[in-house]
Amino acid sequence: MRTFSRRLALSLGLLVPMGLLLLAPSIARANGVVTVPFHTTLHNQTAVLPFVDPCTGATGTVTITFTLIDNGVLLIDPDEGTITVNGVFNNIGDFTSLTEDGSTITGHFSSVRAVAGSFNADGGTIENILNAVGYTQDGDRVNTHLVEHIVVFDDHVDVSFTNGFTTCG
Repeated sequence: MRTFSRRLALSLGLLVPMGLLLLAPSIARANGVVTVPFHTTLHNQTAVLPFVDPCTGATGTVTITFTLIDNGVLLIDPDEGTITVNGVFNNIGDFTSLTEDGSTITGHFSSVRAVAGSFNADGGTIENILNAVGYTQDGDRVNTHLVEHIVVFDDHVDVSFTNGFTTCG
């Protein structure tokens, strides 16, 4: 739950101010509900994250360089105290991992997150899909596919599951 809340808070914490500042002319209000469409594209973003090699268990870091493309709409109802998010968040990019034993995996990834619902009232759903293909320095292929599904009602997670696999070699 904490991880989910942090992800949602981070996503909204970044998107709401950016959307309100960049898209202010497109804000509309109908029946007391404020509608804020958003579209964000960020190219050549870089992040360094902790990493565990899925094939060997060795730890280290992974550096990702990616493009982020977000599209959607926020519906803010001040009378009801709700914020509804409907959007699609896409990331595509390249990665290079380096573990403490000196092994590397380099490759490409894509991920999509679909968000729909009012997480502080009626509930909503989040779908995450990640695909990554990389190669070790020896030429062995590493393939990862992950699907995560989360349903939130009454401010708590009702249904949550993660399915996925990693193949090595």
